[in-house]
Amino acid sequence: METCPYHDVTVVIDNVEFPCHRFMLSACSDFFQAMFQSGMKEALSRKVDLKGIEPETFRLLLDSMYLSRYILSVKNVSRVWHAAHQLQMRCLLQSIEDFQHTRLEYTDRTFVDIYCDSKLLNSEILMMEAMSNMAIRFDKLRLRDDLLRLDAEDMKILLSHKKLNVFTEDDVIDAIFFWVSDKPRHSNGDMSLKCTGDSSNETLTNGLGTEVSAAKDRSEFLFELLAKSKILLVSATCSQNLLDNKLVQRDPRALALARESARYHLQPARRHDYCPCYGMVRQTTVFTNVVFMISDRFVICRTSDGKWHNMKPQHRTVLDSVFDDLGRLKESVEEDTDEGELSEEEPEVYEEEEYLTFKKTVEDEEKEDDDVEENEEEEEEMKEQYLEPANAAEKVTATQQNCKAVSYENDVYWTGKAGGVFFARKYKAASNSWNTIVAPNIARQDPALVCLDQYLYLIGGVNCVWIERLHVEAEQKSQGSEQWKKYGKLVVPMTNLTATACDDVIVIFGSQTDERWETVVQVFDPRVPSRCTFTKTLMGSAKNLVSFKHGQDTFVLQGSGALWKLSFKRNRLNISHHVKLWDDQALNLAGATVTNNELLVFVYGSLLIPKVKNVSNFEHFRKLRFIESRGGYCFLNTIIRTNLLKA
Repeated sequence: METCPYHDVTVVIDNVEFPCHRFMLSACSDFFQAMFQSGMKEALSRKVDLKGIEPETFRLLLDSMYLSRYILSVKNVSRVWHAAHQLQMRCLLQSIEDFQHTRLEYTDRTFVDIYCDSKLLNSEILMMEAMSNMAIRFDKLRLRDDLLRLDAEDMKILLSHKKLNVFTEDDVIDAIFFWVSDKPRHSNGDMSLKCTGDSSNETLTNGLGTEVSAAKDRSEFLFELLAKSKILLVSATCSQNLLDNKLVQRDPRALALARESARYHLQPARRHDYCPCYGMVRQTTVFTNVVFMISDRFVICRTSDGKWHNMKPQHRTVLDSVFDDLGRLKESVEEDTDEGELSEEEPEVYEEEEYLTFKKTVEDEEKEDDDVEENEEEEEEMKEQYLEPANAAEKVTATQQNCKAVSYENDVYWTGKAGGVFFARKYKAASNSWNTIVAPNIARQDPALVCLDQYLYLIGGVNCVWIERLHVEAEQKSQGSEQWKKYGKLVVPMTNLTATACDDVIVIFGSQTDERWETVVQVFDPRVPSRCTFTKTLMGSAKNLVSFKHGQDTFVLQGSGALWKLSFKRNRLNISHHVKLWDDQALNLAGATVTNNELLVFVYGSLLIPKVKNVSNFEHFRKLRFIESRGGYCFLNTIIRTNLLKA
């Protein structure tokens, strides 16, 4: 080509001349095509000066254009990519993207290179693929200096990526502080940055105890990056180290997150009340966040995508459904065998607006008699321990109104009454197992159940004023070792009970009679168990009131849409009107909980969506969603194994 006498233009790069043909350059490059057709002086000039490209790189481009030679290699791909982008060579750019895509599949040391190039050169598809690969192999990337090449926005995208693969959330915190330090790791030893800080200097301490100064221009992003992590799920040690870190202490917002993480570890009884985005498990783990709901004889879960799932059958070492043991016991007492067992057929998944239905297979019907006989010994044991002698022949239907539930850490505890049996049970999400725990001393109907600190409190009920408690922390360590103990009394019995923890006390809402259109409020302080006091009354029926928490804040919501905030200071309960969420109708509320910055309001009966106030700027949640309760009760945020939700 250099000796061809018919060239009509010469491209000059750093004093190196390349004789070329306008037709060939225009055919392969939109840049040259636009230049030669512009009518400007460059279009008529015999020489064109080209900046920003090395001579050797341009020679490769000419080989590609004139000789159709494959020019790409690991060493030159970045240079060729930049040059092809500058000259707008679309065919070559497509070949480069294919080449880089192949590299992403076979090596994990070029993710950041490819990501940075694709971001600079506007290759969105390749940029997304590179980011996805960085997330999948984050366990290796976090230990490399390449991580420092990402900017703050890149880090936020990476940390919140749905495919981010980490063994523990502590590794994410370590990566954040490594990036903030903007200092390469040493080549020897374990240099992973820990969440600790020197008492006098604004430093980070790595695994060898040497100090690494934080880059001031990056420390301003500390809060934003911590908010993208799952900071509530770090280890207790990491949570404490965050509180001690000087950089965290210097940033009020970062310090607030660290304190919330510490509260999460110190108050396992309150985890079910809300689940912020930085408390949700990552999709790459074996667990998933759900709203756990007990519905008559069934336990169903609502996942964060709005779908309902029936739980997979439990292990054969335990009973197949929440109330199967009670149902079979009722059959033996009443000689009533009309009711069958829950089918183990694979459940279906349903969208929000549909109703859950369950099918019973022929095989299940044929096995009913065998299953009853198989569990005779267990039924006899339950008779001795839980059957009320005075009510042994009384027919009571097992419905959700008889059940109250709370969670402690990730275990769900509940009490209920069915078939003359008052029971207490525990569900362990980690093993998908149901276990019977010691039943309360007093069988009661429609009590309230609440968890505060390390205790379960069973409160009141119809014609009952007693408050019992169970040391749940000790029960977890040694099942069956703890007994329920009478611990206090209500001032007067109430019905339609709702109880919630507020600071260090328990606030109980209820009705003295069903006919009265007001809600009575009592306060029980476990530190002074001999005294339960009346405080205030709220207008509106206690039948239509639910409670929920968000961090340290406690709320009650009425069916009218009135949201009240509770606080307990100087031995006095304050109930202040917070906001009116809707106006045009009263709803029959079943429950409420905050998940991922969204208030989920569960409603009984047919659901007519009211006109909702704008909550996008609300402090505690940014969305409000109404959900038909499906006859359920006890709506708890918790986690379960993903493989238990069969789609």
